[in-house]
Amino acid sequence: MSRTFRVACVQTNSARDIAAKTKLPKSRVSAVVRELKKAKRIYQGGDRRFARYAADAKTAEQASQRARKQVTNPRKMKRS
Repeated sequence: MSRTFRVACVQTNSARDIAAKTKLPKSRVSAVVRELKKAKRIYQGGDRRFARYAADAKTAEQASQRARKQVTNPRKMKRS
């Protein structure tokens, strides 16, 4: 694993952000993230579209909660 990838994991939280930052395919990022989680080198907070990764579980969970709060509730949106 390159230093660039590790820095991207810490500085950006979602797999999509990591893929964009490192310019690696999302499939490769997912595979590396899976291995890092298995080795307990990074932690996942939340799941599916709110999954966020960080160096510790508390930070990952906080990032996931922030992502959930940023999503707009579609029922409250006005239709024109």
